[in-house]
Amino acid sequence: GDWSSDVCSSDLFPSHDTGSGKTVVLSSICEDIRQRNKRVMLVVHRDFLVEQSIAAMIRFDIEEDLIGVIKDGYKENRDRPIQIAGIQSLKNRPTPENLDVVILDECHTTAFFACYQRVKEDTPDAIHLGFSASPWRQKQVEYFGMHYDSIVLGPSVSSLISKGNLVPPSYYGWGGIVGLS
Repeated sequence: GDWSSDVCSSDLFPSHDTGSGKTVVLSSICEDIRQRNKRVMLVVHRDFLVEQSIAAMIRFDIEEDLIGVIKDGYKENRDRPIQIAGIQSLKNRPTPENLDVVILDECHTTAFFACYQRVKEDTPDAIHLGFSASPWRQKQVEYFGMHYDSIVLGPSVSSLISKGNLVPPSYYGWGGIVGLS
């Protein structure tokens, strides 16, 4: 589909279950945005997600020299159309300029970092997408409606199993595999 159609004229929260291919979806969205000569920043909250995201994008045929990283230990190149940023690194660094789309991975966490509020203020014309397998929060004072206008549900684990994209789980107990039928 077309990410920039009317449904994406606002800030969205796509919810994808664990194992549903969220990293592949993120890579596809980033490449689609880049092919439209737009700039995108993917924000992650764990060090390993930076490398995982880079590797997934390369597997998706995105050239590595199109990807910039904003994270301690990496040489920054903010001219690149795709930026991957550690949320903690954005705390003391300026938001990249001219962003058209900001994507938060694990937005049940990253959307509630104080520095994300500054990123939102610095990118008022950008579309903000938040991805998570956890479309709920325990805190009553922080809720997704503070950041997103709509939620889009991705495929469920059961539908991915029935389509053959995931294997059915095995349940183990004290005596070995537990039958649930």
